[in-house]
Amino acid sequence: MAHQSSCCFGRVSLRTGSIIIGVALVTASAAGAVGFLCALLYLLLETPQEAPLTLEAVGALLVLSVLHLVFSSLLVHGVRRARRSLLLTWLIFCAILVILQTMAIVVAASLAGMKGTTGAHCSVLAIGGTWTALLAYCFMIVLYHSLELNALATKQLNSGAAKAKAKVAAAGGGRSGKEVPVQVV
Repeated sequence: MAHQSSCCFGRVSLRTGSIIIGVALVTASAAGAVGFLCALLYLLLETPQEAPLTLEAVGALLVLSVLHLVFSSLLVHGVRRARRSLLLTWLIFCAILVILQTMAIVVAASLAGMKGTTGAHCSVLAIGGTWTALLAYCFMIVLYHSLELNALATKQLNSGAAKAKAKVAAAGGGRSGKEVPVQVV
């Protein structure tokens, strides 16, 4: 796999790009959660006759927004603290989202093809496809940063082991070729 050390056309380091992604997703998720909460309260209190979204759909979107907020917060914390496990948690969540969104786009496109495509269908598919592609790009940036952290940890581990080996050899703990007599009682 090719090593990538920057993103956004080489302008930003992977770490900075991952933080920007995390903060943007936290902001968008928080705004989405507030919006869906308001819509849910409206549906619960007003119960309009011809609601465009059902109560269950808005509730599911609210839950998804809160989950996205939690996992995006883990991403920001993981990048700031260089904790690869938190990045992997976000990567798993993001991979699931990309797969589900791709499946939803394929199903929506096939249904739109069966029923006849309208301008609304095309715009929804275009927005969904763009969002999924953008999320996949974000996934790749965070994945490369995670691999970068792994390589750095391996390098530090190897240099630490080499230093410890050198200390032992310098202290005479290594094999010097001299036999030490052992007294048996």
